[in-house]
Amino acid sequence: MLDAETKNKLYQKIKKGLHEMYGEVPNIFVKQRLQEEWLWFKKANVLVTIALLNDIVDRFKLMHINYSPRYSCNASLILYLLGISRINPLPPHYNCPICHNVIWDKFSKCSLDLKKNKLCKFDESIMKIDGFDIPWQTWFLNEENTFNVSLKGKDFDKLIRILKELRIECDLGYEKYGGGKCKIIETNNIVFWFNLSDKLESLELKLDASELESSLLKTKQYVQKVMPELKAEITSFADVIAIMGILRSSYIKDSKLRVLFNTLKVKPSEIIACREDLYNYYMSNRSEESEAVKEMNNVRKGIHQSSILSVATKNTIKDKWMISLCEDVLYLPSKTEIIEDIVFLSNEQ
Repeated sequence: MLDAETKNKLYQKIKKGLHEMYGEVPNIFVKQRLQEEWLWFKKANVLVTIALLNDIVDRFKLMHINYSPRYSCNASLILYLLGISRINPLPPHYNCPICHNVIWDKFSKCSLDLKKNKLCKFDESIMKIDGFDIPWQTWFLNEENTFNVSLKGKDFDKLIRILKELRIECDLGYEKYGGGKCKIIETNNIVFWFNLSDKLESLELKLDASELESSLLKTKQYVQKVMPELKAEITSFADVIAIMGILRSSYIKDSKLRVLFNTLKVKPSEIIACREDLYNYYMSNRSEESEAVKEMNNVRKGIHQSSILSVATKNTIKDKWMISLCEDVLYLPSKTEIIEDIVFLSNEQ
């Protein structure tokens, strides 16, 4: 259990991060998301883990140790406000840095596709863009309570020293990774993986217009190489994320992809390409959260017997083919994995 003083200190830091990003009176949707996560973290008894992770990451920053929060870390607004993760999981939005007026964009799935020089209607400041639309439920209602952080191999001894200074016990070991073994340190539901490339100088997701165009072009070229019959129209960063999700997924028949892209002219970002898309699909069909998570897991793991996809409303031809495509899935990656890959690729020297 977390003592009252430590819990209050953690909550005050979250509050400070919230007010710095979204003002003294935050947008109601932001507050709701924060409250949902906080209540779940308390119920799941992971506040101790978060407080511990916060202390360790603070040491990383002081010692200039490069690290990468993985998977569930990037689904949490709380970890983003604490400065632990770098990917804002909220839906794409504009946020005024002066008055903190927030405008949600219902037509985008990725903040990098939003207009870069939008002015606030109240003070004419250039609004910040943020958000990658990652529901916290896809991880934490899935009972994946382990927090993963990647480090460079050369920082192994530094982490050991940090843990000793904080008087934290840990276990050392190895896990299978990329066809080999990866050194890990595990403590209090946190697993530190020493698998970061030495080529990575920075892990900030800051792509300018030229880098965005380059990413779109490279993705188009790669799709033409590995799936030459696929005529996917890649015009946005959300399309890039979806295509990378498709390439990392295990669809059995690409003939259905050809129908969606070539015949029906569906954009990659409009199809289900990662587990978060599945969750959002179920929720849009008025499923309960727990049911949506259960069925999301069935599909992404190739278990379709109990899936409600078969009874979902098929209003259009696109819906029919979308559902048919999902029935072939044996595995779907998470959006956080895909975005992390993009971060790594954009920062490799």
